[in-house]
Amino acid sequence: MVRRVAGHVAFVEVTNTGQCKGCGARLICQPELDSPVTVRAANTISARPGQKVNVHMIPGLLSKMTMIHYGLPLLGFVLGVFAVSYGGLTLIPAARGGSLSSSRANRVSCVRLPSARA
Repeated sequence: MVRRVAGHVAFVEVTNTGQCKGCGARLICQPELDSPVTVRAANTISARPGQKVNVHMIPGLLSKMTMIHYGLPLLGFVLGVFAVSYGGLTLIPAARGGSLSSSRANRVSCVRLPSARA
């Protein structure tokens, strides 16, 4: 059911139906929750608040969203590991007395801060 309309966007309240079991978008709208979920949809039919509508997902959209959600962070992780492995960088400075692989890191030292006594 359309709850509100803002320009060409309709905010549709989605409730669990028998068709939700086979839908790939159930990961997004989570119909197994007790409360209805409101999704934002393109209002291509000029629906008005209170009207019942069917919501369809564009084919391939779920795979694109999955790639963005999981693929980009994975790519960042792989690039980060590659940069650390082959770029001469270290993630965590070595313990006192150890050495670091970066030449700039040799100028870094640990100092004990004085305790704050009144």
